[in-house]
Amino acid sequence: MPFTPQRERVVDEVLRADGHFGAEDLCQRLAVGRRRVSRATVYRALELLVASGVLQKLSFGEDHYRFERTPIGRHHDHLVCGRCGRVIEFFNAKIEELQNDICKEVGFSPEGHSLVISGLCKDCRSAGLSDESDDNETRM
Repeated sequence: MPFTPQRERVVDEVLRADGHFGAEDLCQRLAVGRRRVSRATVYRALELLVASGVLQKLSFGEDHYRFERTPIGRHHDHLVCGRCGRVIEFFNAKIEELQNDICKEVGFSPEGHSLVISGLCKDCRSAGLSDESDDNETRM
């Protein structure tokens, strides 16, 4: 596939992106200015970047995927606030060791993994905010 000026704009924007971002966020940023990029081009370019290992495609239990640049070096996992959507990255050697031990135990050869823990961040907890579903379960 040719490396078009539109794909170059997508790559430039991806490299400028900090943290986790959605495809629609990227589409909105690239839909302004003189050199606009179509939604279809953005989605195709993102899939190519995932296939080439430049990006990771992550599911945090939302109705869309988020992307992040593939970390160089140490692997990390994610805590996701169900209220505000904040994503906190973390690394824990004990969790990594436990996962490796489990794989060895069952004779499994891992090629990668993604650990996502859902809950409420400290800001939402201290503000007294919770999901309505939590309130409904408490009342039952």
